[in-house]
Amino acid sequence: MAKKTTEIDYLKKTNTDPIKRAKMALGRLKRATSEMDNSDLPKAKEKLSSILQVIIDEMKKQWEPLVEVLKLCYQIKDEKLVLQAFGKLKSSTPEKIKDFIQKVDGLTQGERMYLYGVLRRNVSYFDGTLLDEIADLYDAKEYVACLALTRRRLKKIENDTFLFGYQGQCLYCLERYDEAILSFNRAIEIDAGLFAWWVLRGDCYSALEQYDRAIRDYSVSLTLDAKNWATYDKCARAMFFNGQVDKAIEYEEYAVKRGHSPEATLVLMQMYKTMGDVKRVRTLGKRGIKRFPDDKRFQEFLDEME
Repeated sequence: MAKKTTEIDYLKKTNTDPIKRAKMALGRLKRATSEMDNSDLPKAKEKLSSILQVIIDEMKKQWEPLVEVLKLCYQIKDEKLVLQAFGKLKSSTPEKIKDFIQKVDGLTQGERMYLYGVLRRNVSYFDGTLLDEIADLYDAKEYVACLALTRRRLKKIENDTFLFGYQGQCLYCLERYDEAILSFNRAIEIDAGLFAWWVLRGDCYSALEQYDRAIRDYSVSLTLDAKNWATYDKCARAMFFNGQVDKAIEYEEYAVKRGHSPEATLVLMQMYKTMGDVKRVRTLGKRGIKRFPDDKRFQEFLDEME
């Protein structure tokens, strides 16, 4: 088996320009695919994907190293990295990217066809106008119209995580939670690294009172964005309804400490009220009045306690 090389060792040996580093990474993959068993390939591709991510992050907006980077992306079929590499072009509009794929030297026909497919599946990633009308309808709470438009877009674009995300959000707002979950499933399949999809699917499970699944999704989201206080708030509510009271209090207290909304404090007050801890309810209520003087709900909550 080929000698293992850590990412640090790799960077030490190739502390040169991105072109050379990309070529060396491509050579490593070719050797790995010829020498390794099929069971070892996923690990090799994962390591090379990590190396390639470093190269892309450091690359300047220039065309020359992109060819070698895209060839490597094709080898490991990492669509997410292809999109990031496309973003390094001087002009990252769909038309400019398509023109680049067509005219640049060094790509085989198979590589070009793969890159065309990635672009076709992710047009809205580079063309914000595709989502503008959908976003306007969603913001206006025109969920039926927004859902219809999103589905028309999905017929023309093969595979777009944001369109599936908007479709799921519309279905959630229309209380069609099971359908929304299916849509968020597709969004997660396309890009599992976007924390919002896990949160939104967790919201669907919470609405269906499937709290174990909701907690699981919120927890995955927190591994992707560990400081998102709003997700701590959502997860705390699901935990409380699921009987995990101590953990729920811990998460809600974090949301209160880090958040900028009165909702988390009000939720924590309700939790303590349910537990019969009147003293803490009153303490939180007074803090809420001081922190959010224009919100009348804190005084109303305290008045109901009398």
